[in-house]
Amino acid sequence: MFARAGIRRQWFLRGWGAWGSLCLLACARPTTVAIETIRPDAEPPPAPVLRARDVAEGRGVYGQHGYDARLLAARCQGGDPSACNDLGYLIESDTRSPHAAALAARYYQEACTRSAWAACNNLGLLLRSTRHGAPDPPRGLKLLQLACNADEPLACRNLAWLFLNRNSSVLSRSEGMRLLTESCERGFATACGDLGSLSVRGLGVPRDERYGAMRLQAACSQGSVESCADLGLLLLTAATLDRDPERAAPLLEYACGGGSMPACSALGVLLAQSDDTARIARGHALMRRACEAPLGTTCNDWGLAHAEGWGMPKNPHYAALLFRQACSAHEISGCASYAEFMQTGEGGVPIDPSGAIQLFSKACTQGSFRACHGVGMALLEGRGIDKQAAEAAPYLHYACDYKFAPACDALAALLESGHAGTNLAEAVRLSEFSCQQGIAAGCLRLSNYYEHGVGVGRDAERAGALKERACRLGTASACAVLSVSAPEQNGL
Repeated sequence: MFARAGIRRQWFLRGWGAWGSLCLLACARPTTVAIETIRPDAEPPPAPVLRARDVAEGRGVYGQHGYDARLLAARCQGGDPSACNDLGYLIESDTRSPHAAALAARYYQEACTRSAWAACNNLGLLLRSTRHGAPDPPRGLKLLQLACNADEPLACRNLAWLFLNRNSSVLSRSEGMRLLTESCERGFATACGDLGSLSVRGLGVPRDERYGAMRLQAACSQGSVESCADLGLLLLTAATLDRDPERAAPLLEYACGGGSMPACSALGVLLAQSDDTARIARGHALMRRACEAPLGTTCNDWGLAHAEGWGMPKNPHYAALLFRQACSAHEISGCASYAEFMQTGEGGVPIDPSGAIQLFSKACTQGSFRACHGVGMALLEGRGIDKQAAEAAPYLHYACDYKFAPACDALAALLESGHAGTNLAEAVRLSEFSCQQGIAAGCLRLSNYYEHGVGVGRDAERAGALKERACRLGTASACAVLSVSAPEQNGL
């Protein structure tokens, strides 16, 4: 599935959007490990859907009596607080009515006073919602705390995210993590998935992909669509775990069926790079669907498909439009892609090295390893910024930790040059990796190491084979050396 060599085929292995957290000085590369994944037995619910725990909105519905408004109204009048809550949810979801929020609040209040704690949670969120004009944020906070103290895990999770919000002055991040853990331990799968995602990205906790994968797996096995999507994406982008597209595919399939557009887009990439016409067509449809979804924040993959010609003619001009759309929608991978076009002028994008470095820097600070590679290369080559080779190393290290071959190859050359300290053993290892990933410069550099015994034992046969590979990958200098050496080997 990933047999096609090249640099950009790795582009879709994203830094996971705005979740990324940068540890630019962490250069160690732990040995990768495999993880077991279990796809939920149940089929995902159709999207959109009213779930018992509505993750997107943070609201809770009981769903015991269906979603017929008349029947819910009758049961509510009969004294059923769960029906009052669910009726309030239906009313609040009707964005056409200007009075929906006020009416929903009445039903939530009635249910909350009867100890339907999901209703207290829902009313708390409504009173803090900017969509409804944030009518009473302090009271909303008290209601969330009330519901959380009454062991409503959804409220604890929502309260935790108020603590974790960097713009919030209400509570500390450590308290937020405590609440999120408490919600998870009470059996709320989505909170467990949140902990997993935060651990994978190192947000608020030390970065730990193994622990994060364990949390995501636990939540996914309970049917959490978002956690299955995150686990599938982790299996495509992991830095310290073994990547496994085959195990990622069923997780992404499940999550896509449950309405996760990032999962649909990533699954589309996998399918579009296959050799089967039907799978390619479905991959295109999934990427297009994700890009055209109402939120429109997953267009980068669809742009890459047009830029690289994944089962279609290349169309860099349309790709540039999609990258710009993605970046405007705060999809950091789209910003990285558009910045690369700004450097090269592809797709008719005006060449602007200074603008490119600004976009790269913005996306890098949000965790995009491709963008960090862009910053590193700009520093290394002095494009749009003063040339500072030594300063490039941490950025290239970060991108290489995510197995991004171009970054590993550039880092190998930097380590060989001595501008960031000389480490020939690491340069050899990184050159070998980049060569295996189809980077011609890595093969040629590794050939020279074996030819001259630099960092490795001399091995003329191995050096020659690597030069041949570099030549096949398009390095003219390697081909020239081979053409000169061929007559000598034939005794001419």
